[in-house]
Amino acid sequence: MCRSLAEGGRRCPHADGRAKARQRQRVRRARRALAAARLTGDSVAIATAETKLRGLGITTTPAPTVPPVAKVPAPAAPAPPIEEQPVPEPVSGTPSAAPILANEWGVASAHVARICYHTDGAIGTAVDRMGADAHMDVDGEPLANRLGFIATKVVAGTLTAQEGLNQYKALRDRLPESSAARRILNVTLMRLDRPAPKVDLPTGTPEPLQQLARDLLTVPVVRSEPHVELQALQELAQRAAAGQLRGGHLAREVRWLTDKRHEKDGDVGKTEIDRHVRTAFTALGGR
Repeated sequence: MCRSLAEGGRRCPHADGRAKARQRQRVRRARRALAAARLTGDSVAIATAETKLRGLGITTTPAPTVPPVAKVPAPAAPAPPIEEQPVPEPVSGTPSAAPILANEWGVASAHVARICYHTDGAIGTAVDRMGADAHMDVDGEPLANRLGFIATKVVAGTLTAQEGLNQYKALRDRLPESSAARRILNVTLMRLDRPAPKVDLPTGTPEPLQQLARDLLTVPVVRSEPHVELQALQELAQRAAAGQLRGGHLAREVRWLTDKRHEKDGDVGKTEIDRHVRTAFTALGGR
């Protein structure tokens, strides 16, 4: 064992190492105490630990600033339930005080006129056959005007023929069951409201012709009379698949599909058919 210098002994060779080890242990304990105090937020314990470290010759640094926790937005309030649209009231059958508007077919465009559709078409013929019932009040307008508004939008293309058919049917269902107007309109719409027929196109049919077939089947008047456009389209597809029609020749043949119906069918889809045919004509390279 090493004696102290005061006792006349020599210096112990390991004395400094043991003292430094004890110093390091005291510093570690003091640091752990400070860290624990900072975690709990105990200000008294923090001050005590910092004083002890300073007594050991250690300068403390302020606790690192903790970045603010991002606020998680509160979940959005559930959307209010969608209010059901009120069901339109049945039509009473009383005449309207408003006049039947003039049909401007042949005078103005369907894009600007309030009433503009061919009077010899399905809707025009039905209105003519209704007689006095055409004056029946429907939300402040005569029934003839309400049907004319829909027909004009179909002709102008702001409604598809299918959307027009749906609106004609909704209007029909509001009319008095015993009225001539309901009976006549129902017969008219039954001729149009048919399921889509099956269209078989041969393998190798150009895609524009396949798309044209799909487009035409969305038009009610095509579904009710498929022999008019679809039969001709199938014949063109067979000739194209056999290599008998190509390029501009095929496009020109397709263009003639716009001439299969009279313009009086505009209120049930003639103008929409023409748009679909023109799209196919362009896709096939027609100019």
